[in-house]
Amino acid sequence: MVYGERDGTLSDRVHALDAALSGAGFGARASTGILQEMWEKWGTAGDDGCVDLPVARYSGEIEAVPGGAELALRFLAEPTGVAAASGYGPREVFLARARGMPTAK
Repeated sequence: MVYGERDGTLSDRVHALDAALSGAGFGARASTGILQEMWEKWGTAGDDGCVDLPVARYSGEIEAVPGGAELALRFLAEPTGVAAASGYGPREVFLARARGMPTAK
């Protein structure tokens, strides 16, 4: 879970949320670039819903479907293109991870 203020500040409420989620048993972190994080999350959510679930139950199974990995990458290109046009082009580290997901086992 990633959270933060839209203006990038680490406000008192972000610090309070960070303290409350510390040790919650799942990954949680404050971000000074939450809008970037949200656009990137949107990019993978679209891919997951359009390809992963209908084509295969697990990401690693997509490559077993003829053309599955290529289809997943095409679905990734659409939302990441919209994000870039909106001023929040995905970071290379995000793209590398997202491009590897269709074939991850």
